[in-house]
Amino acid sequence: MIGASAGIPTYGAMKESGVEWLGRVPAHWEVAALRHRYDQQLGKMLDAKRISGEHLRPYLRNIDVQWDRVNVSDLPRMDISPRESARYTLEAGDLLVCEGGEVGRSAIWTGNIEVCGYQKALHRLRPHHKGRDIPRYLLYSLKVATSRGAFTDGQKSTIDHLTGEKLRRHRFAFPPAPEQTTIVRFLDHVDARIRPAIREKEKLLELLDEHRQAVIEKAVTGQVDVRAGRPYPAYKDSGVEWLSRMPTHWRVTKLRQCVAILGGMTPSMNVRRFWGGEIPWVTPKDMKAAVVASSKMGVTGEAVAETSLRLIDAPAVLMVVRGMILARKVPIARTVEPVTINQDMKALVCGPEISADYLAAYLACAHNGLFPLIDEAGHGTRRLPTERWRELATAVPPVPEQSAITRYVDRVTADTAAAKDRADRQIALLREYHTRLIADIVTGKVDVREAAAALTDVDSLDTVGSNGAAAGSA
Repeated sequence: MIGASAGIPTYGAMKESGVEWLGRVPAHWEVAALRHRYDQQLGKMLDAKRISGEHLRPYLRNIDVQWDRVNVSDLPRMDISPRESARYTLEAGDLLVCEGGEVGRSAIWTGNIEVCGYQKALHRLRPHHKGRDIPRYLLYSLKVATSRGAFTDGQKSTIDHLTGEKLRRHRFAFPPAPEQTTIVRFLDHVDARIRPAIREKEKLLELLDEHRQAVIEKAVTGQVDVRAGRPYPAYKDSGVEWLSRMPTHWRVTKLRQCVAILGGMTPSMNVRRFWGGEIPWVTPKDMKAAVVASSKMGVTGEAVAETSLRLIDAPAVLMVVRGMILARKVPIARTVEPVTINQDMKALVCGPEISADYLAAYLACAHNGLFPLIDEAGHGTRRLPTERWRELATAVPPVPEQSAITRYVDRVTADTAAAKDRADRQIALLREYHTRLIADIVTGKVDVREAAAALTDVDSLDTVGSNGAAAGSA
């Protein structure tokens, strides 16, 4: 792949920055600790005792700050006294930086509403001299520093926190103010063209999923005879509101009458011989595809032999029955290898009258039947109680028709998957181009001053050279 900054000139004299993620920077840029350029104010703890009072003001949380965007649609309010107000009121142009979660995640406050408080997990940065530094330039620098692991401690077992002291002493490269403005103008210009292209590809992915789901739903509910490519000759009322009508020779049964339902568990993490084996241990995190053949974690035969963990032969249908994912969908998948599952999953082993392939496709389309059965457990976690979904009305065609339906579903899925793979690759290339270009520019590896001066509102990415444009679409 052609370099993201191909076709853009480089600076002349360079110097060592002394900062690993920066490397060499232009000689006229200053490398300094953040405390020398920005005033930093950490937020205050959200106090449940202050959610009422006479000075209630909107209050930002860590989760409200995303990369380059602040969510203000549903802000909590907290009683903030007039004395505190001056200290915690945000001004347009303030840079907000997250201390936890994805450390370094940042956004510029636009000042579109008055906010007079922000969580202790947020840092507010404001230049010491407004004409000297441009917060949006620092935002781009934070993106590069974060992507290069500048704020992580390298210990995967611990949660990273970007403490106030750590951020204050962290060193960044600061070009002169006019150059910061130029860099921001150029990167905003590129961003304004790449983001819509990515959104267009993401919309295509959504449409492909919707099309696939609609086609499969027609097949598994009998709206079309996939063998003939047209509706069945005769239909009857299924007696199920969400299922509506179905072919007259199909029958409806309760799910529990055609499957055996198996549960899962988590062997003790303290027993090392139970873990690191080749037997998949499937959790909701592994339920991202229609077929499950592996998992992020594996267990050993000893775990199966010495605990209540059960080896589930393939083919079986897996269903997530507990977790926040149930707020959006009920993940369904079929297995092609023997697996084990954790306690947030159920496995359905099919009897002779229904195939796992057909049942998986049917349940994936049964959201209108499953969603009303979901309730909320402690701490807001969603759960799908077995005693409810085991009674789910299930349309059962003759076995030969089930086979025809699953072959049809496999064809549709394969065609859609190929189109989605192409769109995913294009999105990945665009994001890689964008990330590498930002890194090359804010670390001073290329000089965009001339290119930025030539920009107009209608310029395309060709302004940076034909190689640069090609890199985004290769």
